[in-house]
Amino acid sequence: MATCPAASLLLTFFNDLKDPRSPLGKLHSLETIITVAPVGILCGADEWVEIEEFGKAKLELFQQ
Repeated sequence: MATCPAASLLLTFFNDLKDPRSPLGKLHSLETIITVAPVGILCGADEWVEIEEFGKAKLELFQQ
């Protein structure tokens, strides 16, 4: 996912972060959440539902 230099830089701060979630029911990688959530918040999302909507609306952008 992190082919964008800014996304790669953001993810370097979280390299050693362990994913505490159970493998059951994981829909998205921790890398995806760490990338989409801050960008969504910077673009005005205030809640997880809004972050999800933002991520879906910008899916093509995040897949680049």
